[in-house]
Amino acid sequence: MDPLYRSRGLLFIVILLLVTQACGALTSGAPQTPVGTAQMPAVTQAPAETTPNPIKTVLPNPEDGCPAPGEGTSLYLSKENGFCLLYPASYTAKPDDQRPDQVITLLGPRETDKPKTQEEIAISLSVAYNGPADGLDSAGYASKWYTYFAGGSNIPYDGQPISVGGQPAVMLKDLPGFVAQRSAFVVANGNKYQVTLSPQPEDMPELAESASLGWDTVTTSIVFFPPQNQPEVRRPDQVCPKESAEMRQYRDDVNGYCFLYPADFAPDSQFPGMIKGGPVLGQWEAGDIRTYVAAGTFGYFPEQTPRQVLEPRLDLIDAASVQDATIGGYPAVTFRSFQGPWPSRQAMIVVDGTVYTLVGEPWDPDKYPDGIPYLDKLWEAITSSMTFFDPWR
Repeated sequence: MDPLYRSRGLLFIVILLLVTQACGALTSGAPQTPVGTAQMPAVTQAPAETTPNPIKTVLPNPEDGCPAPGEGTSLYLSKENGFCLLYPASYTAKPDDQRPDQVITLLGPRETDKPKTQEEIAISLSVAYNGPADGLDSAGYASKWYTYFAGGSNIPYDGQPISVGGQPAVMLKDLPGFVAQRSAFVVANGNKYQVTLSPQPEDMPELAESASLGWDTVTTSIVFFPPQNQPEVRRPDQVCPKESAEMRQYRDDVNGYCFLYPADFAPDSQFPGMIKGGPVLGQWEAGDIRTYVAAGTFGYFPEQTPRQVLEPRLDLIDAASVQDATIGGYPAVTFRSFQGPWPSRQAMIVVDGTVYTLVGEPWDPDKYPDGIPYLDKLWEAITSSMTFFDPWR
């Protein structure tokens, strides 16, 4: 037999034996070692039954769906708040002073003629992420916003259906502000957004062209997508104290606070946040003098303590009366003020930069001794139950 043929035959037999052994190992369940990897330890017992690994869904990059800026426009993208848009290059984008994480303000040209007001008017166009819609559509959002923020004015509700970024929206005009403004309300991906322009183009001929350009550019180019890193919302129904036979609940959805007050007191119909009661202590030009405590807001003071907020105003109060406190779980100060027709008991509470106030009057044991027990009762009820949540926007 030819030697070359014999060697090829032997080689074929060897290969056949190796393949047979390998196939036998695979069918017998013996563990295998992938080529180029370390030997895995032998399994000594059957592993617990597990569910298959879920298939990971790769979310599209929001930037892929954003409009491309061209000549005369710039792109703004907020992955956190779920939108991107184009705006005129003549505008400047800056975070909002009070809500820098949720609102972008686009500042446009400023009037050049002699000012019509004490300050020159500049175009301001803002886009705000206002949290979950909780089942509202754009029309419902606009209607509820009007009820909360403009219902007490003489501005009639006149919602105009429009499109914002291809989404159904409602526009309200002549809304109050430094100058009259318009807003578009849109719900996209289950979240509320508000686009606001000031001044309105029809109100300022000098700025009309630039204002219209900004509005049209933003509302036609904006793209909505699911927001990333949505913060947990503190809702009033989850945190506000419950009523009882002795205590009633007061709640302010717009400013984001609630508290309990004694059932023998009542809210004042003329002043939101004011709870009044007790005997008539006297008369003055505005009517009966009765005990009351009023809650309100004082402004936005980021990264300041209550004492730091109060410090520039110490000459208006009894500095020796200032005491540190905690109200609703947040840092506060209490003090006595002599401003107004009579002394008052006051508090300042800082909640995520927003300052809330409490004012209790009259706090004058010498002139109005009969009111002190009622003021103490009301003050204690409110300060011990006051709770804060995310304002409705």
